[in-house]
Amino acid sequence: MLLSIIIPTLNGATTLPQCLQAIETQSFFHKTEVIVIDSGSTDGTLDILKNYPFAKLYQIPNESFNHGTTRNYGVSLAKGEFVVFTVQDAVANTPDWLEIMYAHFAKPEIAGVVGQQIVPHHPSKNPLAWFRPQSTPVPRTYLFTSPSYFFKLTPAQQRHTAGWDNVTAMYRKSVLQEIPFPTTQFAEDIAWAKAALLARKTLVFDYNARVAHYHFESPAYVYKRTLIEKFHEYKLFGLIPQKQSLFRKVLQLLYHSFRFRKEYTRKFYWLRHNILFIRAQNRAILSFTLCIAQIKPLSEALFIAKYIKTIPQGKLKNNR
Repeated sequence: MLLSIIIPTLNGATTLPQCLQAIETQSFFHKTEVIVIDSGSTDGTLDILKNYPFAKLYQIPNESFNHGTTRNYGVSLAKGEFVVFTVQDAVANTPDWLEIMYAHFAKPEIAGVVGQQIVPHHPSKNPLAWFRPQSTPVPRTYLFTSPSYFFKLTPAQQRHTAGWDNVTAMYRKSVLQEIPFPTTQFAEDIAWAKAALLARKTLVFDYNARVAHYHFESPAYVYKRTLIEKFHEYKLFGLIPQKQSLFRKVLQLLYHSFRFRKEYTRKFYWLRHNILFIRAQNRAILSFTLCIAQIKPLSEALFIAKYIKTIPQGKLKNNR
């Protein structure tokens, strides 16, 4: 067994079939095991898995799910030399998704490879986020021979350098055993990337390894998601967020609406949606910066309990 793909699931009946079908068409599928860790689905996800006998199902109580420790549990189950993480509503964009990431491990110093999320062109998805590549991406590699070099970067540069993403990432399993994910309800991937870089591990960003992935983002979701993102970015990198220009965003929306007018449907709906999106982001950033002195000593659990109440969950719109 070469690869182990680990997929946490919870009520993924709408999207999981497409995810598994795309895995089944991978050029490396014959070298791959698929591990599904379900945390209490009630929507038929478990019945759907019966149609995909290659997927090994493990079940945990919903209250024990944690983005860090649940993934570490998956690593303990994995038989492959390399571990891949994705999610129940991500779909590999090409049949060589796994192959693209695996190719980098020909160099023994490579600890992990991360790909890119993209948003397909579809009326149910925010057209401002549609994937429009300008050129073929060139993989970039990061290695810090001393932690002091990492800390010489600005907070924004540190965040960029550790911009990891467990929606599409492959790891050398031995490195995950050496540097496991932290116990956290959010941002386990960027926290791991920072720890790996400080441990002098070599990480590769190859945006040719793409998965289609999209959540419909209501203002309430955006507000909570932005708060928890900014909390972790501040805790990990000391990054203080800046508000975005609503005027500039509206101009960008109008430009896209005109340039891609043949592709866009419901232009005014999406214009309003994106204005509410940026307003929710800015409101969260303002709330965060006003409370930063209080936030500084808080743990993740206390921050969530005080400011967020519940972890934001991404949703699909119109079941698409």
